[in-house]
Amino acid sequence: MATRYTNGPDATSGRKSGCQVCGASDLERLLDLGNQPLCNEFLPADETPGPQTYYHLCVCYCHQCSLVQLDYVIPTEFSFGDQYTYLTGSSPSLIEYYDQLASSLVEKFGLRPGDAIVEIGSNDGTFLKAFRSLGMEVLGVEGASKSYELAVADGIPVVQQFFGSGLAHTIKSLLKPGSKIRLVLAMNVLSVRSPTSSSE
Repeated sequence: MATRYTNGPDATSGRKSGCQVCGASDLERLLDLGNQPLCNEFLPADETPGPQTYYHLCVCYCHQCSLVQLDYVIPTEFSFGDQYTYLTGSSPSLIEYYDQLASSLVEKFGLRPGDAIVEIGSNDGTFLKAFRSLGMEVLGVEGASKSYELAVADGIPVVQQFFGSGLAHTIKSLLKPGSKIRLVLAMNVLSVRSPTSSSE
């Protein structure tokens, strides 16, 4: 039985003909892996194949601004929807790394107990827990529902939303009155959608 191939949602507009940052049209195709399912949707080899959605996966290089990028952008609601099950806290070595990094950042920036830390794409709150244990006020921003639920269950306050324009007021309203954000974190979260949109 063959796996049925279907194009991903919004297949036509998902493909980018130019650089996602500077708009240049001279993208060089470095590695074309063809059509692939989302990373958490690969079927086990012993499972009977069924209908599955595939997206084009090609790594490109922009000679204008040097950004290495994919030439197809999957809408956020599909790439980080219910199928997104990656959890930072599932890796003991990553937990240890974040504990050490939190201590290092507190020392480097002279942070004190009560200072506010905001993490964009906070996943299950693992990194923020490290700061909380050092006495910091923490707040996460996370759009993936499973990660959000686990963080909240562990007592980490989280805005359940993908980061974007207009979110600053919500973040400020959830911090204690008079709090000043001393550090904003964003680990492995940059996903460019159109020129300059992610950094506005």
